[in-house]
Amino acid sequence: MAGSARQVDVESARRLEGRTPAPSATAARHPVGDGRRARELRLAAAFEQAAVGMAVLGLDWRWLDVNARLLELLGYDGAELRARPLHELVHPAHRVAHQVLARRLSRGKLDSYSLEQRLLRKDGTAVWVELKAVRVRMPDGGEDQVVIVVDEVGERRGMLDELRTTQQHQEALLSNIPDAAWLKAVDGRYLAVNYAFARACGWTRSEIVGRTDREIWPEEQAARCREEDRRVLESGQPLVTEERIETGDGTVRWYETVRAPVRDATGGWLGTVGIRRDITERKQAEEALRRSEEQLRQVLKLEAVGRLAGGIAHDFNNILTAVGGHAALLLEEIPPGDPLRADLEEIKRGVDRATSLTRQLLAFSRKQVLKPRVLDLTSVVAETEQMLRRLIGEDIDLRTSAEPGLGRVLADPGQIQQVILNLAVNARDAMPDGGRLSIELANVDVDEEMARRHVPEQPPGRYVRLTVSDTGTGIPHHIQPHIFEPFFTTKEKGKGTGLGLSTVYGIVKQSGGFIWVYSEPGQGATFKIYLPRVDAPAEQTPAPQPEVAAHAGEETILLVEDEPAVRDLAQRILRRKGYRVIVASNGREALDLVERQEGPIDLLVTDLIMPQMDGRELAQRLAALRPGLPVLFMSGYTGDTIAQRGVLDPDVAFIEKPFSPEGLARKVREILDARVAV
Repeated sequence: MAGSARQVDVESARRLEGRTPAPSATAARHPVGDGRRARELRLAAAFEQAAVGMAVLGLDWRWLDVNARLLELLGYDGAELRARPLHELVHPAHRVAHQVLARRLSRGKLDSYSLEQRLLRKDGTAVWVELKAVRVRMPDGGEDQVVIVVDEVGERRGMLDELRTTQQHQEALLSNIPDAAWLKAVDGRYLAVNYAFARACGWTRSEIVGRTDREIWPEEQAARCREEDRRVLESGQPLVTEERIETGDGTVRWYETVRAPVRDATGGWLGTVGIRRDITERKQAEEALRRSEEQLRQVLKLEAVGRLAGGIAHDFNNILTAVGGHAALLLEEIPPGDPLRADLEEIKRGVDRATSLTRQLLAFSRKQVLKPRVLDLTSVVAETEQMLRRLIGEDIDLRTSAEPGLGRVLADPGQIQQVILNLAVNARDAMPDGGRLSIELANVDVDEEMARRHVPEQPPGRYVRLTVSDTGTGIPHHIQPHIFEPFFTTKEKGKGTGLGLSTVYGIVKQSGGFIWVYSEPGQGATFKIYLPRVDAPAEQTPAPQPEVAAHAGEETILLVEDEPAVRDLAQRILRRKGYRVIVASNGREALDLVERQEGPIDLLVTDLIMPQMDGRELAQRLAALRPGLPVLFMSGYTGDTIAQRGVLDPDVAFIEKPFSPEGLARKVREILDARVAV
């Protein structure tokens, strides 16, 4: 036995000196002896031919024996390796750890250790190995030795690193997804969840794994989750659901959940995977878009109704002009006390009421003629306040406020007062038991988001906001889309025409602004009116001029009107005042008459809206034939002929239908005296 061991040591020494014959040759020189000898030879052959590196070292860590695989792994021959202590072959990054373990092993404090580390090859490259060291006690009582086994693990380590990197990427992906994500087994137990899911539950990830929905969610929600998982596993198809959840603070959140089945390596169902996303902002955006589309549809509907209303008002004004004018002429001829006067005065009152209605229709359709000025709305509200207090009664508390440095607007002051009065009347009727009516003025900047959300067709910009709010009964939601429609009213018969808010809408739109309403049943209503700000200083209100009877005249007037009743009335009025009147029923006829007329024409009185040739075109063509010819336009409907959005040009003379005989005569005399030319 001792001789055999010495023989192995001799062979090992020869290998370390680089003089080692092949292991098979070494074994061949020893005839097979008894069983122990054969066993020693087998061990020697196994050591030499092992697929892993092996070596025997003394407790001082000097090389005693090394196999071929270790020499191949490190690139040294035996002599070269013997000249290099093992610790020098350890990569500097691992050297301290190796030396600590080796020292403890040498001192008998460790029997073995295992360490993954890099060893340096002869060519300077590093190789990852798993080095296992065992302290071996010799049976003959000799000094203990150290046996090391060195297994190259570079490929395995690369695979592990790749696997670890993949796991890290998966973990990073799962953890950083802002949506809640999870993986569940077929039995409903959670196998993995991300941080977003854990935050939603109020638990840690480790606390959730292994639990079921019933242990995490309220029973109703847990049952819904189980049912949806069952549907996914039965169908083998993904399932997308939306869920509305009211949180503890009363806010509403919307979630979209996607569930999908997951198979294992054998093709069986592993469970389900799910992602839940908070889609509240998307839902809010969809709702805002729906409201915008509804508002746009409402605007288009109001535009269509407005065109219809404007056309009706135009025709109706012609009728009212004829009826009211002839009634006024008859009243001039019938002496006081005559029974016929009462009938005529009742006709005139009816005409006045109908005129008021047509003006409201024109206001809604934005076809009325405005006389805008640069206004400080603070002054307009102050001038209206006393009238409002009488209108709303003592049981309603009226409060007004204005932001310092309030901007100016370009609007017709009378029309803005009409807006305030109409809204105040509605507020009063909504507060039969009293309440509070507030009127507030402020500067606001409307950005694109606000414009898109409330009034899609309105441009962003600088506005002055007029807010009228009350503490009344409020407006039911299903009624709100219709409140600006003409003749729409919820008041009992005889208590309202249904034109109050439609008039407000038309005036605001014709003034270049927009209106927004918010109301909840039982919580009152708030109307916010936005009018574009202008930088010009406010204009002073002109003092009212006293009305005086129109003087007679002898001038020649060209009267052009396509409506026979109005044409005959105007002709009678002017001739009664002494004027010479040339009459035409349309623009073409008027041009022919002027070309044949040799004498002077002192004034053109023409209807504005006529077929074939409107009054504006007629005036322009006559200006070439009769330079400096003054013009008076008549109409109850402006269109876009002499006005932009119904705003009258300052150099245009205009009389609104229906007019009175005295009103027409006074306007004609005023123009002739001033000789205002177009």
